[in-house]
Amino acid sequence: IKAQMVVMIDLYAFDVHALPKKVDTKIDGIRLAFHKHDIKNALQAARKIINLGYQLFFQPMVTKTYTDKEFLTLIEKVSQIDIYAFYIVDSFGSMSLSEFRHYIGLADANLNSDVGLGYHSHNNMQLAFSNAINFCNSQIDREVIIDSSIYGMGRGAGNLNTELIADYLNNKDHKKYNVLP
Repeated sequence: IKAQMVVMIDLYAFDVHALPKKVDTKIDGIRLAFHKHDIKNALQAARKIINLGYQLFFQPMVTKTYTDKEFLTLIEKVSQIDIYAFYIVDSFGSMSLSEFRHYIGLADANLNSDVGLGYHSHNNMQLAFSNAINFCNSQIDREVIIDSSIYGMGRGAGNLNTELIADYLNNKDHKKYNVLP
């Protein structure tokens, strides 16, 4: 697997018009994080990022605040642009397994088949690892992306621990991730 350089942009924390073209950087992709009330501006920023040549990882923060109708409308809108991946984002680390499965099911059933499906978790209620394991065991026929950080260090209560999910994948799928470093 070739490593990729992907950076995260919070919609209003960085002016996407200041982004150079992808060919002028070492960056392969951009994770665009935004809140529900900013969908229109997020879609405009997404188009700009894609036109500059980057892979776009579309990350609607606090996914569990979307009703089914709002979530499906968002998927319909994002299906009109060429995104690389669409994420389920558990911004407050409180998404139960049933809620997680529900959003994964909606996204998997309604996204274009060539769009990857990602999971970005926070770990306030220690649910990141169990949801990630469930995601790994799901029968999804598309690229699956799971965000994690070393020791779970991240904003707020932290994120999914890289060393835990890598060890799980080593044991489950006989991967060869070197966890000790």
